[in-house]
Amino acid sequence: MIKLTDNIKSLKNIGPSREREFSMLGIFAVQDLLYFFPKSYKYRGAVKSISDLQIEEMASVIATPISAETVFRGKISITKVRVRDETGDIDCIFHNQPYVKNNLPVGVPFIFSGKVIKQGISNPEYDKENQGQDSIVPLYKFSGQKIIRKIMKDLLKNATPVENLPLFLREQLKLPTAEESFRNIHFPENEAMLSLAQRYFATEELIVLQLALYALRGNIKKSSTVNIIDTDISPIIDNIRFTLTCSQKKVLDEIVEDMRSGQVMYRLLQGDVGSGKTVIAIIAAYISAKNGYQTAIMVPTGILAAQHYESFSQILEPLGISVQLLTGSVKGQKIVHEDIKNGTTQVVVATHAAISDNVVFCNLGLVITDEQHRFGVRQREALAGKGRNPHVIVMSATPIPRTLALILYGDLDISTIDQLPAGRTAISTYHVNTSYRERIWSFLEKEAMAGQQSYIVCPAIESDELTSVTEYMDRLTQYYSKKNSSVKVAFLHGKMKENEKEEIMQSFKNGSFAVLVATTVVEVGVNLQNATVMVIEDAHRFGLSQLHQLRGRVGRGSAKSYCILISDTTGEEALSRIRAMIDHSDGFHLSQMDLQLRGPGEFFGMAQHGILNFKMASLQRDMDIVKAIQGCVADIYRDIESYPNLKSMVDKVIVKES
Repeated sequence: MIKLTDNIKSLKNIGPSREREFSMLGIFAVQDLLYFFPKSYKYRGAVKSISDLQIEEMASVIATPISAETVFRGKISITKVRVRDETGDIDCIFHNQPYVKNNLPVGVPFIFSGKVIKQGISNPEYDKENQGQDSIVPLYKFSGQKIIRKIMKDLLKNATPVENLPLFLREQLKLPTAEESFRNIHFPENEAMLSLAQRYFATEELIVLQLALYALRGNIKKSSTVNIIDTDISPIIDNIRFTLTCSQKKVLDEIVEDMRSGQVMYRLLQGDVGSGKTVIAIIAAYISAKNGYQTAIMVPTGILAAQHYESFSQILEPLGISVQLLTGSVKGQKIVHEDIKNGTTQVVVATHAAISDNVVFCNLGLVITDEQHRFGVRQREALAGKGRNPHVIVMSATPIPRTLALILYGDLDISTIDQLPAGRTAISTYHVNTSYRERIWSFLEKEAMAGQQSYIVCPAIESDELTSVTEYMDRLTQYYSKKNSSVKVAFLHGKMKENEKEEIMQSFKNGSFAVLVATTVVEVGVNLQNATVMVIEDAHRFGLSQLHQLRGRVGRGSAKSYCILISDTTGEEALSRIRAMIDHSDGFHLSQMDLQLRGPGEFFGMAQHGILNFKMASLQRDMDIVKAIQGCVADIYRDIESYPNLKSMVDKVIVKES
């Protein structure tokens, strides 16, 4: 009997060349091969008698070759194999396949499947084995379809798959066994059995992910040592220069209730761009400080850290709460570390520097991570681990569809700010081709003369194409120079040193230049009241959620704002994203469309979420499976040693996510 851990080279029909092909697909062991599912299926027509065949239909016949001949017309060969069943004869016609005569010996029955034409059956597939009524033929991402099907059939006869799903869950979801599922995913008896097999493996994928995330987070819902008593926020509300929206008040009530509950708060706070999540985080930090605890805010970039530091300082320091910035480029880090350790610093706004071993908190009570998808789970947990069960707020400005949120954050409470503050102006969005480029540059000049500022986002840092930051900067500077224009231009990209990026952004905020040419480093969090135009070059290269995030960098003041999408694309999927940007301004609606268009694995545009590139699971179709798993994931995890194969699969995801 074949073991699942055996190397595939021990299998029949796998020599050195096929082993190399499989290795390029990441297939080394027998179990890998079992999970090498068909990319699609070819549906053979129903098996019929030859006398019942109809022209133009797809059909199959079980017949025996009685003769064969090949004729050449120039370089083209036509092979006719005459086949017979009890009701009559018909020709099977093969183009440029003279070798089929040797594969179809006279007197041996085959099943022939193909399109019926006037002259016979055109280029039929054939097999010695009768695969039955309405047979479904698997198609693999492999060089030889017949040989891979033969390898798979032999494998399924000689290997016993491991059952990874608990019996109670299979019964609840009415799923077949692992053995039945593997058989029907590779060689379906019919469409109904194929659908059940796909549902089985969708469940397996979802349970592996849920168990991995459960293991990474640990037992979140536990008693908190953070004792929050004073939740009077009237002093800070009086210090904020604007009125909270009803949605912000609702979310704030949820957070305050959590902080007073005696249990660790672990809450996802999400909202559209500009919805006012930061002020909620500031108020939460105020409550933490008033009760004698420190707050750590971790963000992915130095630019965003500097901006948050400014926002937190403006509101909290007049109330007597000390705020400190901690990034790789901050000078005097030893003093900063000492102030954090002795409790002099009550609120720390930091990048990854916060999880350094050198950073020791005196009394950490609240952890906030912003743009949470930019961090691995381990990084977020490392920061929380610097306190004794501190409260945690996970913020996201990328609206996450509820289906995806339930999978990624099934054990988090979700708070959503779904209302924009009063006074936010609508952003007009347009799509133009590259022939409009100089007209757009002229428009940016007019905006600059009116005291406004603009972004131009390019998809690359360096390349020979105009849509790279460096090339674009040169061309744009030349354009304004030839016009003797006073418009000043700067550029910004991710490969610059942190202190360089921070200096450029500060100069931009101070109005030292009018146009910033950048990569998507400006996508997250940059808040500039004076910015009115966002130009996105090669807009078809970006996902919907990313386009919406970039658009959110403008329209933050009272002046009319614009988003201009430049693209020459003719691709229908890309055009559908661009049309959606023009027609919709609601980030949650756009994120749902993005999820449907690109799939969950690409939704965030981050490599670490490759674990979401499901082969079988669908977030739109399989929410009943998600909910069923979430109801029992803790029980399954406690008993995971009973499922060593499942545990191995979970461990691989944990390593990847970490």
